[in-house]
Amino acid sequence: MSLALLLAALTGALSGLLIALPLWRQQRYASSGLLAGVLALACAGLYALLGTPAAVQAGSPAQSAAQDLASNAAQLRQALQADPSQTEGWILLARAEALLGNTTAAEAAWQQALTQAPDEPALLVEAAQARADADPQRHIDDTGLAWLEQARRLDPQAQRALWLIGIAQRQRGQPAAAAQTWQQLLALLDGSTAGSVREQIDIARAQAGLPPLQADQAAPANEVAAQVKVSLSVDPALAARLPADTPVFVQVRDLAGSPMPVAALRLRLEQLPLTVHLDDGNSVMPGQPLSSHTQVRVSARIAVSGSASRSEGDIETAASSIEVGSSTPLRLHLQP
Repeated sequence: MSLALLLAALTGALSGLLIALPLWRQQRYASSGLLAGVLALACAGLYALLGTPAAVQAGSPAQSAAQDLASNAAQLRQALQADPSQTEGWILLARAEALLGNTTAAEAAWQQALTQAPDEPALLVEAAQARADADPQRHIDDTGLAWLEQARRLDPQAQRALWLIGIAQRQRGQPAAAAQTWQQLLALLDGSTAGSVREQIDIARAQAGLPPLQADQAAPANEVAAQVKVSLSVDPALAARLPADTPVFVQVRDLAGSPMPVAALRLRLEQLPLTVHLDDGNSVMPGQPLSSHTQVRVSARIAVSGSASRSEGDIETAASSIEVGSSTPLRLHLQP
């Protein structure tokens, strides 16, 4: 069977197993001390780090789907050994191994995927999750944490990365840092999910000897005032010839010209025109929040290649200066 056919077969088996086991992953985390927050965050695509997979009953449709998945995964694994350049194949294999409970194999597959796609935030987060799942204590080690931090740098609003970074900080006995990280996450959430995260923030703050959050406190107190407002627009003809989901990055840098952004935001081309507000929740460098700057330079870039890293063919505005906290938005227009 060709690699393309194997990918299609494995995708079908994976879908069948997901349908047959709608509660599998929820049951997996039933023993977690962070259950309330995890269940809510799962709706947004986040995962917890504790528990073990539930058993699949013999003779059930779920077992049949699992057997099909295992068979196709084995064939795909063999095909990838002959042609290891197939990034999508490694990703699909990693997810299949995770569903089958083969955490070590899932971690290895993610390692292979990241060698070919090192700058994709979602993949970095999944790989870090798989690495933690393979640890008997569900511990996020330094490598996993580095992947999560890289994902946050590439996409400062990556909710699952923020959640897992907070977990890693609590595992390291840093509850105050975890609370601060989750406050950044809280600013991106609403409804019951935000309530569950707020509970975990208060637990972490109590462990750090800090008082609970105030009712109106969703992020660091200086975050609201320390905003950079940017009004983004795009040439209609340019927008018409690119896919609607083409990434658009807004990057804020200091006046010294440092290559590392102070803050960043990822959007989709279909969202433009749009006025956005960047604040400390979009900060990239730990210990260097946007609020620590009085004036910054801002640019926007259409990532035609789809990569967070600058590539040939990307379309970028010139960098313009703005005072942090200015009520007048900086206007940036993307054009060929």
